[in-house]
Amino acid sequence: MNTGMRNKILFIPDSFWGTDSGHRSSQYLLKAFNKINIDVAVYASSEFYSEKQREDLIAFKYEFYEQTPYSFKQNLFKRKIKKEFIQIVESFRPDYVLYMGTIRNKITMDFCSEMGLEYFYLPLTTEYYCVKHFAALDNGPCFKCLHGSYLNSIKNRCLGPKYKLLKYLKDILLTFISKKRILRAKGILGYSHDQLSMLEAYGVNRGNTIKTSIFFDHDTINTTSISAGDYFVCSGQLTTAKGWHLIPQIIRNTPGIKYKLIFLNEENAQRFVLENNLEKQQKSGYLDIVYGVENHQDVLDIFANARGILVPSYYATTGEFTLLEALGLGKPVILFNAGVHREVIVHRKNAMMANVGDLAAYCRHIVEVAANDDLAMELSAGGQQLYQELTSFDFFRSSMNDLFPAQVNLERQQAP
Repeated sequence: MNTGMRNKILFIPDSFWGTDSGHRSSQYLLKAFNKINIDVAVYASSEFYSEKQREDLIAFKYEFYEQTPYSFKQNLFKRKIKKEFIQIVESFRPDYVLYMGTIRNKITMDFCSEMGLEYFYLPLTTEYYCVKHFAALDNGPCFKCLHGSYLNSIKNRCLGPKYKLLKYLKDILLTFISKKRILRAKGILGYSHDQLSMLEAYGVNRGNTIKTSIFFDHDTINTTSISAGDYFVCSGQLTTAKGWHLIPQIIRNTPGIKYKLIFLNEENAQRFVLENNLEKQQKSGYLDIVYGVENHQDVLDIFANARGILVPSYYATTGEFTLLEALGLGKPVILFNAGVHREVIVHRKNAMMANVGDLAAYCRHIVEVAANDDLAMELSAGGQQLYQELTSFDFFRSSMNDLFPAQVNLERQQAP
């Protein structure tokens, strides 16, 4: 492959153009690689192409290869995507391949093995063993399929009542394919020891795991004006894994507390209010419904003027951007001890943390943060310190140097 002094990385994320957390992690990684003198090429779909984003990123040295949009059939009939991948490898000549995000669409991992290319993988969710991607039930994180007992997904109707057996069987097949790809990887990255321990239980060799910083761009929150408001915010996907099934009860159990709930669109917002009988709270002014926020900066402005942020996630969390943004803005966070939270949160120092399932404690924490200015200030300072630790560029540089040592290329040059 490459014989230059700088390592060359072929980076294959789920997607690259956009403003969702996965998109922004990918864009940050491009900038970070540039700072540590690693040549990088991006291989991704351009379906979310943004001219503005392309202009913003043009200053960074990279090549972009457009990926054929994924389809399930490609996992069985790989000829077209294989030809495309071989051409890219021959053109860019990477030393390593780095994958991030969903693994079921990473068909090119199979070709890496055939071509003798070493690849690394960073999972962003629990999708590699869970058919619904975020492994959680109503009572907390779920690990029922972690060891290959995929029929539990059918038993628990994880895809919902409308999905038929064929859909389950297809997704179960993809989990088997995914496991082979993970176990063939040169290394598996994770944002926490908790996440890596779960992957080790899944079958990954401990010697093949490495902890890294969370790929988050500090510039995304540097321009936001911050003030202490009188409301608590919850934003994110309307799923059990993200804890939204708990929000109506939390609101009803904390009378006198103001909330802002951020939804994707008006339809989702109205349905949530009606199905959970929250009209009274909305009319009284204690519940403000926000929807159709297209600019992420507007979401950050809502966060920046809040009293606190709710992160009620009920799955084994990894590197949620809502948490990072709240910590970076110095906002008190109320969460459950799921996933990485158990590892990095010190209760009452950098966040307020309740045990999974202890909704009464969660509600007490909200009320206390609302009433106690000294506590809110302590959480703000502790949260910002944690934010710096989790997203440290020095931490990123160190972990990437461990993964992609420059000496590899020097050894290749000196080899007979």
